[in-house]
Amino acid sequence: MKLSRHARLPFALVLGGLVSAAIVMACDTATDGPLAPSLDGAIMTVDGATSDATGHETSTGETDGGAGIIHISAGKFTSCALYGNGTVRCWGDNVNGLHGDGTKSDSVFTASTVSGLNDAVELSTGDAHICVRKKDGTLGCWGTNGYGALGNGLTEGKYYLTPTPAVQASDAGTSPLTNVVGISARQYNHTCVVRTARTVDCFGRNIEAQLGTGNYVDQYAAFTSVVGIADAVSVAISANYGCALRSNGGVWCWGTGYFGELGGTKGTSNVAVAAKNADSSPVTDAVSIDVGYTDMCFIRSAGKVFCYGYNQTGQLATGDKDTTRVSNEIPGIVDAKQVVVGEFHVCALHATGTVSCWGDNSKGQLGDGTDIEKLVPAAVPGLTDAIEISARTFGTCALRASGKVVCWGDNTSGQLGDGTKEARSGLVTVPGLD
Repeated sequence: MKLSRHARLPFALVLGGLVSAAIVMACDTATDGPLAPSLDGAIMTVDGATSDATGHETSTGETDGGAGIIHISAGKFTSCALYGNGTVRCWGDNVNGLHGDGTKSDSVFTASTVSGLNDAVELSTGDAHICVRKKDGTLGCWGTNGYGALGNGLTEGKYYLTPTPAVQASDAGTSPLTNVVGISARQYNHTCVVRTARTVDCFGRNIEAQLGTGNYVDQYAAFTSVVGIADAVSVAISANYGCALRSNGGVWCWGTGYFGELGGTKGTSNVAVAAKNADSSPVTDAVSIDVGYTDMCFIRSAGKVFCYGYNQTGQLATGDKDTTRVSNEIPGIVDAKQVVVGEFHVCALHATGTVSCWGDNSKGQLGDGTDIEKLVPAAVPGLTDAIEISARTFGTCALRASGKVVCWGDNTSGQLGDGTKEARSGLVTVPGLD
């Protein structure tokens, strides 16, 4: 199949021997502060090992051959766990085939194993599709192919019930997509990957410039890279925009953000633009990023968290809901190892293994046992051994040092994996993952 340029193509923290895969920063053993990413994206972990900092809710890129969970990724309807032996198990809604086991069902919410997958090293869940990076640098995705989000070169919105390979498009035709070192499949309409050349390639819907290609043309396969990014360490995307962490500590964003989530910029940019500090200077000390529906946050090298975007439910932690504010340094957090952003809530993982959350709590997604929103960070009770966290639309999950996964929040599609549809504002251990 030939695709023309004008076609509608639509930290690494090691604790207790387990790898917390989504955190793209590490602890400096001399200063107890985070290390900035090197030019090639490598991060030195606390045990002296290196790992590839590949972005939003991703693994370090190397599985350990064991059977334990090394990474989690929470999606709006379905969440998944990546094991050290390269297999993946998913739980929650399966009406779109998101369990990847060859079935579709609206009545099975407990965990099942993705079919034919034993070489995954990275995982990212979206609203209607899920993608894994394989050990050989190729990409496999399953679920709904709306707008070409699976990157298989096809334009139809059909369901794929098991992993299907993504492709690279050129004027000569298509070939397997290779040299992938990072992925983000957040939301439902597109996917972005970091390549070994440190470019970012996106495919899927582009009506809001969320592919960053300098135009508004959908791409159904990797074809044109994000304009202005040649040194990406990681990528994180939402429905209408995306951001990349650069090797110099910069954060550059593209797409449409009505509330300043493009790093202070409001409106649409079809090429990457620099996130700005409060004094309008460009950010140069970021070590980890994540994005949500209307908010983007990053961790500074000193362990502080800075956020941009909408403050309607207190996502900026200003102590109020002043929507004229577009950015804020989050108070009381000086040791962040990971920050994750949901629909209207944010959580931070501390160096101590504790977790703080703030913002919307209508479904119990802050995990404090209530449904009351928090305008400043509040600790998640009973969680002191987290090594990774992942936020979904109205919920949150954590991987514990024991290898157990706990989730809380919305459960209308069985996202907690406990076989019920009852929302929980406290920790629920996901069964069936051992």
